[in-house]
Order: sequence, then C-alpha cells, then structure tokens
Amino acid sequence: MTKNTNLLASWLVLFNFLLLILVGFGVYEFVPDSMRDERFSLTLALICFAIFLSLAIAILMMIIKSKAPFPAYFALDTGIFIYTVGIGLVAFLFWLVGDLSYAKYALLQFGWFVAGFFMIGGISILSFFSGNLENQDIASKEALIRLEVALNEIANISSSCPDASKEALRLAEAVHFSDPVLPESSLSIHSRLEEIATSLIKASSEGQGSKEVIIGELAKIQTLLKQREEAVRLFKL
Repeated sequence: MTKNTNLLASWLVLFNFLLLILVGFGVYEFVPDSMRDERFSLTLALICFAIFLSLAIAILMMIIKSKAPFPAYFALDTGIFIYTVGIGLVAFLFWLVGDLSYAKYALLQFGWFVAGFFMIGGISILSFFSGNLENQDIASKEALIRLEVALNEIANISSSCPDASKEALRLAEAVHFSDPVLPESSLSIHSRLEEIATSLIKASSEGQGSKEVIIGELAKIQTLLKQREEAVRLFKL
C-alpha cells in the first residue's frame, strides 16, 4: 500500500469510529427515560461492542502498519459500521416504534448479530485475500525489476564480449515485458534467477567470467524464464 493510500485508509477508519461514537451518543442522549429499560441497555451494549471493535482495528493498523492494500482494514471497519447501523434500525423499528417485548427484541438483535458476524467475516476473508494477491503481485514486479537491472548491469560489464552483452540485453528486454503474475510454483524460479544474476555480476566485475561462462549462465537464465512463463500460463488456466 502506498503512503498516501495508507493515510487515507487510516483517516476513513477514524471517521467510521467517530460515527459509531455519535450513534452511541445519540441513543444514550435522546432516548426518553420512559424507554430506558432492558432493551435500552442491550442496544447500548451492542453499540459499545461495535465501537470497541472499530477502535481495535484502528489501533491494529497503527501498531503493525500493515502492507495490505486499501480495502483490507477499511472494508472490515465498514462492515462493523454497517452492523452498527443495523442495530440502530432494529432498535428504531422494533423497540422505539414497534415496542416489542424484551425477549422478542433480544431475539431480533441476536439474529442481526449472527448476520453481522457472517457479513464481517466474509468481508475480512475477501479483503485480506485480495491483499495477499496484491502483495504477491508487488513482490513479483519488484523481483522482475531487480532481475532486469541485473541483466543490464551484466550487459555493461560484458561490453568487451559483444555476444554476451547482446544476449544479456535481449533477456533484460524479455524480463521487462514479462507477465508480473507470481504463482507459488515460480517462487523457487525467481530465487534461482536472482542467485545466478548476482553471482554472474560478481564474477564479471572481478574479471573471473569468461565469454563462455557468461553465455552459459545467461542460457540458464533463459531456461528459467521459460519455466516461469510456463508456470504463469498454467496458473492462468
């Protein structure tokens, strides 16, 4: 997540938290004394519970500074806010207007609590799954950029060997236009690519890499890139 997006998510979570407090304050302040029975206590307790959850999310964001994308925490907090609004609607329709008995009213609030639990749980799973996919995509792009830079560096170091330099530039271009998707099956391939490129740069810069060695290592990189492309193709089927 970028710094600006992270800041926006934090402010929106704080805004949701303040709205929840406002809802709780409204219930506490404006419900007449004649209506302050067990239903009032239950409603206020449920709203306070939602406020506590929203505060916990805000604190969690500040403590761990998650790299999850924007929807991850904000979507979860929004789910809590929707649940709290639902508490208010149930209270208005079936307590303040409908004047249901405590037992029936508590049963309705319990049903909404169960629905809210599944709603918030579903939002959490979807948003954090989306976050993991985006983090994998970012990691793959960064790995490809590192490999492209390394190949360009190899081309510069190997300028005295035109064939090796040309091959390194060709592979760098291939990497530049590679699909950034990172299936789990290609994780070891990425590691191996970076390992070969790093050792090749070191050997070339120290004058230990002959033309044959450099071309041989570049051939290994080409083979690994083909394996990566195949893994990506199978991943998208």
